[in-house]
Amino acid sequence: MMFDLLGYSTANLHTPHLTPCTSHPDPHTQISNLRSIAVVGAGGKTTLCWQLVQRALARGQRVIFTTTTKIWQPAPQAFDVMLLAPDLTQALLQLQARTDWRSACVVAGADPAAAEIGVLAETRFLERDSVNHMPVLPHKMLGYAPDAICTALAYSPSHCQWVIEADGARGALLKAPDAHEPMIPACVDGVVVVANRDVIGQPLARPRVHRPEIVARLAGLALGEVMTPQAFMRVITHPQGGLKSLPPNAVRGLLLTGSPCDVPMVAGVFDWVMTVDD
Repeated sequence: MMFDLLGYSTANLHTPHLTPCTSHPDPHTQISNLRSIAVVGAGGKTTLCWQLVQRALARGQRVIFTTTTKIWQPAPQAFDVMLLAPDLTQALLQLQARTDWRSACVVAGADPAAAEIGVLAETRFLERDSVNHMPVLPHKMLGYAPDAICTALAYSPSHCQWVIEADGARGALLKAPDAHEPMIPACVDGVVVVANRDVIGQPLARPRVHRPEIVARLAGLALGEVMTPQAFMRVITHPQGGLKSLPPNAVRGLLLTGSPCDVPMVAGVFDWVMTVDD
C-alpha cells in the first residue's frame, strides 16, 4: 500500500470527494497546522501514523508518536528516541532536557500478554517496506490514558507535533468501536478516521471486520452478508461508528485505503476526505 497523501508525490492520490473547508481547503495544510492528531479506525492506522511522522520531520518539526491503546514496538532505527515510561509527563520532561532528537516514540511499557507472536509473524514484520510502513518488531507496547496525554500536551512545546494511535482493530479492514472505544484524547486538534475499501464485496465476518456484530448492526446487514458501499459508509458516518467520541472542535478527516471503489459520500460529515489506492 502506497501512502502518498502526506508526501510530496501525489501520483497515486485521488481526491474527487474532497469536502471543501473554508479556512483550510488543503488537507495537507490542515494536517501541518494541527499540534495533535489522533488516528482511529482500521485498515491503515499505523502506516498513516508513520507517514504523519515523516511529514512532520520533512517540515522541520519535532514529532512524538504514542498511543492510548497498544502498538507494535517500533524497530530501533525507526525513531531517534524510544522511551518506556509509565509516567508520560516525566517522559516529556526527559525529552525536553535532551537536544539529540527530532522524533520520539513514547510508551508506558511492554505488554506481557503479547510478548511474542511467532516466527511467521516476525518474518512478515521484517519484510515490511520501511519507507512507507513503520518498521516494527513483533511485540506489543502499552500506551497511556487519554487524560494523561492531554496533561502532557499542556507542557509540550508548540513546535512539536503529536501523533496518537487511538484505536485498535487487530489487523482488520473495518471496525466499529465497542463501549470503551475509541480512546481519543479530548484535547486533540484533529482526528483521522481510517477504513479500508477492500472489505466491500466481502462477507461481513472476521478477520476482515473487527467487532462484526456491532458493524452489522450499524451497517444494517446480517453477519456474513456481503458488505456494500452503502453499508460501508453507514458504518463510517454513524455516531456510534466512525464518528464515535470525536471531540466536537477537532478537525475531522477520513482516509479511505484499499482498492479503488466508488462509495457514497455524505457532505458536511468530514472536513476532508482522501482516498489512497493500493
